[in-house]
Amino acid sequence: ETAHADGGSGVRVEDGTLTITSGTFSGAAAGTARGDNTSALAGRGIFAVNSTVTINGSTTNTIINDGIYFENTATESLSINGGQINGDIDIKGAGGTTTLSISTNATYTGDFRQSEGTVNVNLTNLEEAKFFSNVDIDQGTMAFIGQKVITAENSTFVLASSNSILTFAQGATLSNGTKIHAGYGEVKTTSGNLEMGKNSNVSLSYDGLTGARGKLTLGANILDMADPTARLNISGAASTPNGSATFVTGGATSFATNKEMMVNADLGWLVNETIDGSAGIKIDWTYNSLTNSTLSDLDEDLLLLVDDTITSSNTSPEAFFALNVSEKAGSEMFRYSLSQMPDVADSAFQTHQQVAQQIAARGTEFRSMNGYASTKPSFGKNNSPTGAAGPKPDHEKTMQGWIRAYGAYASRDESGNFSSYNVGTWGSVIGV
Repeated sequence: ETAHADGGSGVRVEDGTLTITSGTFSGAAAGTARGDNTSALAGRGIFAVNSTVTINGSTTNTIINDGIYFENTATESLSINGGQINGDIDIKGAGGTTTLSISTNATYTGDFRQSEGTVNVNLTNLEEAKFFSNVDIDQGTMAFIGQKVITAENSTFVLASSNSILTFAQGATLSNGTKIHAGYGEVKTTSGNLEMGKNSNVSLSYDGLTGARGKLTLGANILDMADPTARLNISGAASTPNGSATFVTGGATSFATNKEMMVNADLGWLVNETIDGSAGIKIDWTYNSLTNSTLSDLDEDLLLLVDDTITSSNTSPEAFFALNVSEKAGSEMFRYSLSQMPDVADSAFQTHQQVAQQIAARGTEFRSMNGYASTKPSFGKNNSPTGAAGPKPDHEKTMQGWIRAYGAYASRDESGNFSSYNVGTWGSVIGV
């Protein structure tokens, strides 16, 4: 069973039509629910499920506190023609299509969150899109249609997944300070340019291991970075020493100054990026030697040897990606691994030395028993010389075997992020 202590809503409608002309609507506070399976959510000013909702009135006689919850799995509309909306607007509903109409007669303080479905924002003038200051598209498509979009200054759009799509059907002007964090999602235009104003930026992510990347699809239009303070940021990690990936497609690009200043590309510390703006924007990368990194204080010949190992065909994409993700973690691992080389060399030297010692000891024993320095009484036999012993006649020679054991043990203390460990070498030397 589930224990519910959800706050009530100012007005609730399911499978119907709601029209508000005036009044104040507020959600109630959540209660306290105890148990293993509980629900305790604050109420909303408007709670609508598969319904058409229209909000009219002025900002003084229609007040919606605690925001709007709009769940739609079919085809419904939410029209905000006036009033004062205090709180967040949440639109949810897998497979649903919501037509959202906004008026400049309405005011809004809160975040707009879309978790599923399609939201078509139907604009009738250039100012209406300024209604949105913080937009979070968890999944689904949010499309501005009907008019070109002019964003509110310092507004933020976040595309939280690879299934998030933000479409400016008639193009858009990103006003001062507007930020689009596209992540692995997609920003699209179908007609009209995407104009980036002062201090605006668009950020795209890249995962070289899976190939997932953020996209800017222009629809045969222009990415116009006319202001020199605008930035396109591309970040992530490559999984190969050399390669390329395209992030802006379908149109042309225009830069106020050189593209290297306006496009920031960072695909990991093990690669150098080159920006190709001839057709959209493509990032090419090549391997960046460890001699150019924070490890440059180490022996250059040793670093070049490690370079050869990293760039060889034996290094898997998974291994390169893991090293490339973080310079701090990667360089720390390299430093620790290189610091172990004397330990490894010493261990190998000790093993060779121990084996050599056992062979030498056996050789000494053999010479003392069978060499010319030993004495051997004849005991009446006439087939061996008297005095110092010499090599045995062929008929007295026999196969002889021997075995000796060796061993060594050492330990290493904990260092940084690396745990302590013990090391031991042992074995046997067998000879005939």
